[in-house]
Amino acid sequence: MDWQQTAFFTIVFLVVAFLLVSYVLRTRRQERELEKARSKPDPAEEIRVLIHELKNAKTLTDTMTEMIREKGFNEKRFRLLMEGLARMGEVMEIAGGRTSGVRKPLADVVAEALEFMNAFPAVEVEFSPCAGTVLATPELKSALVNLFKNAAESMADSPVKKLIVDMRVQGRHLFLIVKDTGCGIPPEDRDRIWEQGFTTKETGSGVGMGVIRRGVKSADGDLVLLNSEPGSGTEFVFAFRMRSPVEEGGPPSTIPPASAPPASS
Repeated sequence: MDWQQTAFFTIVFLVVAFLLVSYVLRTRRQERELEKARSKPDPAEEIRVLIHELKNAKTLTDTMTEMIREKGFNEKRFRLLMEGLARMGEVMEIAGGRTSGVRKPLADVVAEALEFMNAFPAVEVEFSPCAGTVLATPELKSALVNLFKNAAESMADSPVKKLIVDMRVQGRHLFLIVKDTGCGIPPEDRDRIWEQGFTTKETGSGVGMGVIRRGVKSADGDLVLLNSEPGSGTEFVFAFRMRSPVEEGGPPSTIPPASAPPASS
């Protein structure tokens, strides 16, 4: 092979390599743009989410108002009524884009969200907190309220109505395990529950799980469906990365011995 043939094949190789690299880069750019377009909030969906959140707050205020009317006024009922009204204010802040998060104990955020379970007095709540802080955004609280509400509604026809909320620490991660004794999720729907607009309720809005996942993401966390069996209940796990004492800006806190999340039954 003389130098002319060598030069020819070299040029062909370089041209092919250039076209291949250009194609790969263009494909990746298109994929990024498509992903960006998919993640862009849909205005109609945003409105449905806000309506959904306002309905949650209204459920609590309506329940407490009825209880005060029937059983009389006391400090707890007044506090829960004010909590519902305050939640409406938080939803308005979310609508106006004036939201922010501060680091606070996850146990406090969960306890605040569990106040909304007073709208479901038939449900027994078991909460086991532990130390650990998260980025507490209004969206995270919304996520918890929605998940607890979904769990309560799934137990409407269950002979045993129990919501178990357990916090665990393992290494640098903080886990929140939420388990109910409700109707469970059919196998064919487990991958679809995260889809926008999907619901198994005849009158549902289909924004609940979307709000939950978005809220967890806003707090730099993740959410997985750990286990669900029709007729036996559902178990979700929230996972958050814990910051070091230096990142937290304070002295080390006392953390219970690490333990793994419970295995699915």
